[in-house]
Amino acid sequence: MLTAGEGVNATSHERIFIARPEEFEAAGLERFLGLVSQPGWRADMAGVEEVLRLVLPGFRVEKGQELVQVG
Repeated sequence: MLTAGEGVNATSHERIFIARPEEFEAAGLERFLGLVSQPGWRADMAGVEEVLRLVLPGFRVEKGQELVQVG
């Protein structure tokens, strides 16, 4: 969830907003692509969490929370 203080822009729909783009390091994207293209990469929740930490250095799962697979 985003708040007004996080730099969102309104759209023509009252309930749809656009978040401010974030910069990322190209090296992180290269590591991500290298990781998920390996034949042994685990496409399970632990593997997804590992990738999120690699690509988004500030990513963390709050204590008492967990990633949940949907679908």
